[in-house]
Amino acid sequence: RSITALKRTCNEFLWNKAWDMFRNNEKCRKLLQIDPSTLSNAFQLISQKLSHTLFAILAQLHTGHVPLNQHLYCMQCEISPKCPACSHHSETVHHFLIACPSYSQQRLPIRQKFRQQANEIRHLLSNPDTIPYTVQYIQATRQFSRFMEGQGHLIDTG
Repeated sequence: RSITALKRTCNEFLWNKAWDMFRNNEKCRKLLQIDPSTLSNAFQLISQKLSHTLFAILAQLHTGHVPLNQHLYCMQCEISPKCPACSHHSETVHHFLIACPSYSQQRLPIRQKFRQQANEIRHLLSNPDTIPYTVQYIQATRQFSRFMEGQGHLIDTG
């Protein structure tokens, strides 16, 4: 066998081993429960149209490692997990995207357009048709405004 063939075989083996380790990782399993298409080509195409900042926020929303009070409280960076907008429930990804009554007005366009699918985190964070509405919602809530200052348009339309 040639050196090139041996390198290719070795690289394929290492890639498959790393991929198996990643897929069997608890955090990866959690991410894939939220959205099985996260690692797919479709998700990669969607992400190419987003600004770096927005992609980071959507990725954080996917994993739950996002600057919302529930996560910050678990990291001992916040004194309460309560939502600052409504003060009634823990500020989780589900609460922020789907349930917070204080953001019902900002959520209206996405609910009118996508009806029942607007209640599915996976749909809100991964569907190419929904992403622009989710971006508008995120911007309208100003929840992540400190991270998005000076970003202008968050979706590359070109």
